[in-house]
Amino acid sequence: MDRLIKTPFIQMLSPTDDIPADALTMAYEKFMNGVVTVCTEQPESIPSFFILTYAHAELMILQQTHEASGVQQDNPVWQHLFKAILGIESALEWVQLHETFDPKIDTEIPSSNNNKSQWTGSMVELVEFAYASLECKSFNHGRITVKDLISDLCECFGCNVKDAYRAFDDIKRRTGDRTIYLDKLKTNLMSKLEQSDREHAQRKRP
Repeated sequence: MDRLIKTPFIQMLSPTDDIPADALTMAYEKFMNGVVTVCTEQPESIPSFFILTYAHAELMILQQTHEASGVQQDNPVWQHLFKAILGIESALEWVQLHETFDPKIDTEIPSSNNNKSQWTGSMVELVEFAYASLECKSFNHGRITVKDLISDLCECFGCNVKDAYRAFDDIKRRTGDRTIYLDKLKTNLMSKLEQSDREHAQRKRP
């Protein structure tokens, strides 16, 4: 949980210490590289969201300590602390907008599946599709539970969603564009339609 906190950069952020600017910048860059690693690696026991949230809380406390100590905003330590907070906040947004591997949500397609059509998107995308379809009453005129619908979709496409409700919670926690998969469907379909229009227009030319 505290892997980002127990770093040389955090140790340099004391408002009473006089840290060389070069050393501070180097430590900050290593810290941000660690943030990127947390965002992009496959989570083991602790998801990246909680690691980043923990680090963000600790940095905010440090910032309050600096303000209480009268540290000026042109101080290099205060500036690097502020940049680190912005970096963590951006990383949290990135994590919430991108489907990352979660062993409780994402599951590989069984190798023994004989269905001709297999779901090759993420399990979160399947859950997003299922919830949207249910709201549109596209299956059984809406007279079906989301649990049964996802179970039927998984059986049809040869995949498995272990915790659809947790996946939906992940979707709700997104900031900005929350319907990432649905937006991607619309964008790609519109692109296909425009391409088809162009090809049709070219065939009609003498």
